[in-house]
Formats: sequence, C-alpha cells, structure tokens
Amino acid sequence: ISGLRLEAATPDAPPRLTGLMVKGSTDVSFSNVVFDFVYDPGASKMWSNVFRFEDAQRLVFDRVVVDGDLMSGSGTDGDGYPAGRGLSFKRTQNVTITDSEISGFWVGLSVSESRDFTLTNSKLSGTRKDIITLAQVQDVMIDGNYFGAFNRSMAFDDHPDMIQMWTTRTTAPSERVTIRNNVFNSGLGPWSQTIFFRNERVDKGEAGPEMYYRDLVIDNNLIINGHLNGLIMGETQG
Repeated sequence: ISGLRLEAATPDAPPRLTGLMVKGSTDVSFSNVVFDFVYDPGASKMWSNVFRFEDAQRLVFDRVVVDGDLMSGSGTDGDGYPAGRGLSFKRTQNVTITDSEISGFWVGLSVSESRDFTLTNSKLSGTRKDIITLAQVQDVMIDGNYFGAFNRSMAFDDHPDMIQMWTTRTTAPSERVTIRNNVFNSGLGPWSQTIFFRNERVDKGEAGPEMYYRDLVIDNNLIINGHLNGLIMGETQG
C-alpha cells in the first residue's frame, strides 16, 4: 500500500479498527480513528501484537485513540488486567504520533529496529507492564507527553517501566534518543520505574563499547513516582 489516508468523516463518530497489520507500506496516515482492541479468550494472548506495523515508512497517527482491553476467561491471575501490545513498530522509518491517547494494554507502545520515530503531545497510561519499550532504535523524539498511572496487580512479577530501552537480542545500539518536556506521574496507581535504560549486553560482559548507547538527551521532564528508580542509565557514550 502507498498513499492511503484513513480519516473520520465525522470526528465525533470515529471509525473503529479492532485489529490491524500493515507491512511493506509507505505513506499511510490515520486521523480521528479509534484502534479498539477487544480481547478474545479463544484467540488473544497476553502478549499479542494487536496493531502491528512492519517494514513500513512514513506513517502518521494524528488524534487517534488506542484503547486496550482486559484479559478474561483464561482462568489465570491475568484475568481482569490489561492484555496485548497496543501499537507495535518493527523495522519502520519516519513514524509520527501526535495528539493521541494510548491506554489499557499489557505494553502500550513497542518500537524496535526502527528509526525516525516521533511521539508528541499524547497521553499514555493504564498499562499492566511497560508504557513504551525501545530496542535498537535511532533518531527517536519523545516530547511533551503525559505518562499516567499503571493498572497492575502487585501479585505479578512484572517489571513496569514508563519508558524502557534494552540491548538484549539486538545487534546494534540505540542512538540519538531524546526525551524532553514530559510529565511522568504515577498518580494514585501502584509504583513503577520511570526511565529505565539498562544495557544488558554490556553489563553482562557480552559486548563492549561498540554496544554503548549513543547520544541520549533527557531534559526538562517532571517525574512524580513512588520508586527509587526515577532514571537508570546503562553504558552510554554522549
């Protein structure tokens, strides 16, 4: 697909997509659209990639709502808590998300092996595990967003982070990542870690300086949380 725009004809009655896979496409945009995940006990998994974008470039999300759902009918302790990955990007270029809302997933937003990713003026909250995960990314801008409370049970051995970046199972370091002008507020929800950028391959002795993160900027953010890890930074150059 190339040159496709999906936009609500009537913004107060937006179309709803319950699942989506976009692969190998260029110039696709969404405006005033609701991505509405409905958990299916017979088909959905806790870690399902609900709205997935791979090998695509020039994707725009403007004033979209990405709404998750709770697990049910699994007979596990996960029932009653969020499931699925909201927006998942792999091997993508030039992705922009602005003035949008992502809430109610196991993981809200996942970006890997991608470059030129921008998230601005959006609200992200209500996840069970991580709000954003980053792995092997270049030229990322996360600016002017609000990160709110989690929806998780303390009975789970989750490792909740508002933004997590890692090097496990990657072949190149993340570079030129900027996080600025954001509010991270756990509110009345359970504690979480805030910005957690461990560099596992280096601190485990599996790699050296060639896998150091490069050129990271974390500036003018407000962190209100209940955990000693407000900002954890692994091996980095610049």
